Amino acid sequence: MFEDKLLITSDNTLIKKAMKEHVFFLHAHTRIKNPLAVLFLEGEINNYEQLAFILENESTNLLIFTTDKNIRFISAMKTLNNVRLEKIGLPLNNIISEITAFISISNKVKGMYTPNREKNILTISEQRVLFLYIQGVSVDNISKRLNKKRKTIYTQKDNSMKKLGLCTKADLIQKKSILLKIHQDGLL
Repeated sequence: MFEDKLLITSDNTLIKKAMKEHVFFLHAHTRIKNPLAVLFLEGEINNYEQLAFILENESTNLLIFTTDKNIRFISAMKTLNNVRLEKIGLPLNNIISEITAFISISNKVKGMYTPNREKNILTISEQRVLFLYIQGVSVDNISKRLNKKRKTIYTQKDNSMKKLGLCTKADLIQKKSILLKIHQDGLL
């Protein structure tokens, strides 16, 4: 039954209802074959469990409407070949258009949708610097450990934070546990 293949989550019950009605209408006319989830993430991702559904999902095609900050953060992950990220706050008719396009793409293409994330993925050097830094190693000590100039360490730390959509040290500290878990699982 198609209801078992559909998940729509949103804090806004009107959007949730409108999206369900639209997807059921599309299903009646296009016979959606693949499991589908449409998520509206209005807040910031603050723990690994929130991100785990997205990262560990392989059988469901995900369309996620979320903030620019979350888009940058999620885009930096390695294993998101069945996820499409869109900016939240679009007018309802644009959301409906995105869902319609997403459904048609996910039903015709085996690999579904792979956004161009190459520029967002952290380099190995950026990963090393970032993970040493969030574990409390000072920039001076990272510089000595990796035999690099302090300026290089600062640049790599800042670049990795930008790619993850983190603007301040407070943002980095807030996401510390998520980043460590993602790194441990090899997803970044």
